[in-house]
Amino acid sequence: MTFLTPEAINRAVSHMNKDHADGNLYIVQAFKDRDAAGADMVTLDETAGTWEYTLEDGTTKTAVIAFPNRLQKREDIRIEVVALYKQACADLGVAPAGHGHENH
Repeated sequence: MTFLTPEAINRAVSHMNKDHADGNLYIVQAFKDRDAAGADMVTLDETAGTWEYTLEDGTTKTAVIAFPNRLQKREDIRIEVVALYKQACADLGVAPAGHGHENH
């Protein structure tokens, strides 16, 4: 997949970790482990994102969470991560943040 360059992946991961720490945690809690206390996105490919997360006791684990749809172009990264975030919020009963997730 030529659109998933190391630069594109790094930009997406950096953006998620810098601007959407809550979203990272909600995605991991909803799709992998409700006991997650913190989470950072570490990479992604055309089918899934990978997060490292910690538990209250300091244990670190990895979660590979499939995107709802396979990435076809660079813009799909945002679309699919936002879809995971919105589903996670619904599953957890948390209101999605109102600071433009649908437009990031």
